[in-house]
Amino acid sequence: MNMKKVKITLLIFLLIMGSCLTTSAFYIVPSLVPIGDFIHNDIVTQINGCTIPSFSFMNMQVVFVEDLYHYGFSVKWLPRSNTILIKRDLSAEFSPIAEEKGVYGTTAFVASSSYITVFTGNRKIPCYTINGYTAINPEDLSVFGNCEWNESERLLSLTLDDIRTYDNGLNLTLTSSTVINENDFDIFSVNLRSYYYNTDTREQVSFDDNITNAYSGHTINVQESAALVSRYMEAPLCWLGTAIISMVTEEGVIENPLLEYDEAYILGVNSEATLDIYRWEIWYKEEMRKRALQENGGLPLAVSEAYVAVGDEDEKLAYVTVKNLSENTITDFSLSLNCLDWAGNGVKYNGTGRTTYSALVRGTILGSGQEKTYFWKLTGYEAVARVSDIRVLNAVSQ
Repeated sequence: MNMKKVKITLLIFLLIMGSCLTTSAFYIVPSLVPIGDFIHNDIVTQINGCTIPSFSFMNMQVVFVEDLYHYGFSVKWLPRSNTILIKRDLSAEFSPIAEEKGVYGTTAFVASSSYITVFTGNRKIPCYTINGYTAINPEDLSVFGNCEWNESERLLSLTLDDIRTYDNGLNLTLTSSTVINENDFDIFSVNLRSYYYNTDTREQVSFDDNITNAYSGHTINVQESAALVSRYMEAPLCWLGTAIISMVTEEGVIENPLLEYDEAYILGVNSEATLDIYRWEIWYKEEMRKRALQENGGLPLAVSEAYVAVGDEDEKLAYVTVKNLSENTITDFSLSLNCLDWAGNGVKYNGTGRTTYSALVRGTILGSGQEKTYFWKLTGYEAVARVSDIRVLNAVSQ
């Protein structure tokens, strides 16, 4: 099934002219969700006989991606797609990092879910964020060798195979949102297969896609986010990974010889770890929503930001960002805003009326957990410089 390409450019531009003052309680769910602790333990992790610092996490060992430079790997950061590429570097010299074990059973770091995607070769692997660093399970590096566990010695060892460098011969680099053609020739198209987990039906589904015009050395966009695909399919989906099926050149179709292994990994170990994190994030965000609703006095709508700006015609505009804390979609709501000048004095409507402005929104669609910014023209309050004491008067949901 071919899916339409969806290219979205998200541009966020805030021009703040004035102070942001709110009195309504609000709680913003963090983008990085805490998912557990990295624990000091007695297990030693080695790569080619060289010890690498490691910790226990969710019944597995984890190591920092940034440390892999010292153990025969290249680690490349692609900021535009928030992707880390891990590849074997046969020319790299080993320079092991000394490990200092902490007190057994104590917490070393608090781990969070990550907005970063890590690829070993062209395989997406689970990863975790710790204070700006990224950690992975060293067993996910077994694509480059053999990983063995010795219970009696409490030793997890990865032995790299200089032949197994994960080379499928296509010379294409897959990231979370792009394919990079590293050949010295153009290719007509790249055929991909993306895998998802339907959280409603609890089934794994896949979609084939075809990307055209991969010029030599160029990057092409390929991966629709799970959110976009979910809306297209009208189902909640968790993205498990994407595999390259083949590429088409002047010489014909060249198949990915590692496709079977890629699929087995994406739908196997990777699937289990990815879904564990996904389910935890869903639970955590729901708990935070309930907490925010309680802190907001049970009101389904919370104000998170407000400021005054000057419009194109020198009119004063009040911008207010609100968040839906309820389980339902909000369609209508009203707010009251207290208008102040730079000195903090109340600005009266046309100089003689009240200092509060009533803001009304009708026919909007503000989904559960969604946050949006609305604005109103403060006609009659020309001296206003900021707004305060913003109150939610009512909210209608469906």
